[in-house]
Amino acid sequence: MRRWNCWAAFAGTAEAAGLSLAAIKDHSGNGAVIRPLRLCGYGRSRSVGGLTEISPMSFSVNRLLTETLRRLVRGLTGVLRLLASGARQVWLLLRPPLLFALNVLAALIVVFEEWGWRPLSAGLAKLARFPLWAHLERSIAALPPYGALLVFTVPSVVLIPAKLIGVYMFATGHFIVALIVILLAKIISTALIARIFELTQPALMQIGWFAYAYNKFIPWKDRVFAWLRASWVWRVGRVVKWRTMRSLRAGWQRWMPTLRASYDGLRQFLRASTKSLAERSRALTVRLGLERFFSPRSDAAAPKQIAPPKPRT
Repeated sequence: MRRWNCWAAFAGTAEAAGLSLAAIKDHSGNGAVIRPLRLCGYGRSRSVGGLTEISPMSFSVNRLLTETLRRLVRGLTGVLRLLASGARQVWLLLRPPLLFALNVLAALIVVFEEWGWRPLSAGLAKLARFPLWAHLERSIAALPPYGALLVFTVPSVVLIPAKLIGVYMFATGHFIVALIVILLAKIISTALIARIFELTQPALMQIGWFAYAYNKFIPWKDRVFAWLRASWVWRVGRVVKWRTMRSLRAGWQRWMPTLRASYDGLRQFLRASTKSLAERSRALTVRLGLERFFSPRSDAAAPKQIAPPKPRT
């Protein structure tokens, strides 16, 4: 079998002929010798004298795969850069409305906490004047940590069916009723959770992960609320609140005489209606002969009147 054994002087000719050179170590130990790999049949490779003879097709496929991989990497890099640039442009475009929406949402949360959480909890606390409710609150406050945690989650779980009913009514077209049901469920659950949290907070703080989360959440909430109160959304909300309360007070002062006159007229109407109904009932009783069952007590059954003592002469 004929073997090509060209030296480095023929490297350019071998490259031009489509051959690939390989640096191999001579078996005699004379160091690295540049020898071209011999061409074999189309698409095949064989070993002759310790040298691997590879066909031109294998080198073409390797070069093609390498170039394809490089182009693929360049294309993916360009696509990623394009996507990053597009995402940055989209963020710059959507940032103002998103920040506005977040400000409004945070303002609603603050308003709900200040106007809802504390007043609702205080309203439920007034029920402690009833013995049964006071006994229930004392029982809840005496619960162990995980029992308090279970009771703390009960209002949210119990009122889930009411919220689902509201969602179903909203889906069936009863929008006003659904809104009323959902708002009532939310108000009741918030009031119960606020009051139960006040009663069970000492026990809940004995749970490690709950205390850790609470101590992390409260400073964050305070920072968010401080930032929110300094924002223009909060200032606008305060102005709107002040104007709304002033309008309500002015309307109440304006409508107070009319409401009072309406109340007096309604009370007189109810009094006259009650008197007329009593007279009609008495006439019907006489007509049916049932007056003996509804007659006033006789003098014998009536309580005796104690005469005042006579003055001494």
